[in-house]
Amino acid sequence: MANLQIQELIKKYDKVTAIEGLNLSIADGELVVILGRPGAGKTTTLKVVAGIEPVSAGKIYFEDEDITHTPPEERDVAMVFETYALYPHLSVFDNITLSFKAPVRRIKLGEEEIQKRVTPITEMLEITEFLDRKPRELSGGQRQRVALARALVRDPRLVLLDEPIAHLDARLRHGLRPDLRNYLKDRGFTTLYATTDYIEAFGLADRVVILNEGCVLQIGTRDKILGTPANEKVGQLIGIPPMNVIQDAKPIVEAGRMALEANGFQIKIGKDQYQMIEKKGLAAVDIGVYPSDIELIEADNTSKPTVNGEVYVYEPLGMKGALSVKVGNEILKVQISARIQRAGAGDPVKLYIDEKRIHIFDAQDGSNILMS
Repeated sequence: MANLQIQELIKKYDKVTAIEGLNLSIADGELVVILGRPGAGKTTTLKVVAGIEPVSAGKIYFEDEDITHTPPEERDVAMVFETYALYPHLSVFDNITLSFKAPVRRIKLGEEEIQKRVTPITEMLEITEFLDRKPRELSGGQRQRVALARALVRDPRLVLLDEPIAHLDARLRHGLRPDLRNYLKDRGFTTLYATTDYIEAFGLADRVVILNEGCVLQIGTRDKILGTPANEKVGQLIGIPPMNVIQDAKPIVEAGRMALEANGFQIKIGKDQYQMIEKKGLAAVDIGVYPSDIELIEADNTSKPTVNGEVYVYEPLGMKGALSVKVGNEILKVQISARIQRAGAGDPVKLYIDEKRIHIFDAQDGSNILMS
């Protein structure tokens, strides 16, 4: 295994910049996930690191070795493509064990040792019964698992995984995530993983890289990113539904009570938050709050500072639901349990927004005032 260093990486396709000044350091054995929407530059980053695409500028190092222009076959990288890239004329077993027979970087192992490597991986991925089949006899999800097994059966310096479980059904994807993380960590693989799924990213990663239009928005642990999103864009890339952003809120003080006023309603804030806004000289800020951090108040005798609204629409999301509530001139998404007896459209509701759970952003550039 090896640590990976990416320095000021730029990748352009004619006039389109796919990656803009990427800096990333991955420690030996670390599992880092790139999270972003389609087109963010995730696959391009993996292909450049693998050597499949040339860099436009910047450097890539394994340990202290500059591999920026090293041919792909000499980098000792295992990559899983979202599009499988299986050999149609070979059986599943032969596809998985191809690295033990390939002329370049052939891994010389006996049949018994090969079987010892293949068995636990195929059992974890639930493809043991398909080993004698050809790829054309498999579903898309089964082919994707074969491609993943082919990469994991090796001992490469670096594992690059491009949405390797995206085509699996929800049950298998959910069950495989912890097993896949445990396997990668137990084997000590240095791993760079790309996904559009924030749940997958936070469930797998030691650290997450938030990528948007080729630019890094934030790098950090799950708790760091959720607790202190670097800017509004980060908050809106996370969650179903994503973060509510209330724009152009004005800090006010009334009868000793500090609040942010926006679009016909107020949200109470603490003294420290108010002083931070004053210190930065901000006349207006944006408020970010995750739907899961808004509480629907059903009791009338609550002592919590609530805001009044009316139900706009309800969207079922499995065991949870998203309640859209019109508050002032804003529509706020509120995550609730599907078991809660919900009000109908137009019915009045009360919401509690805890000051400790809101995020305050500079209204001009969208940056978190705690980080800017």
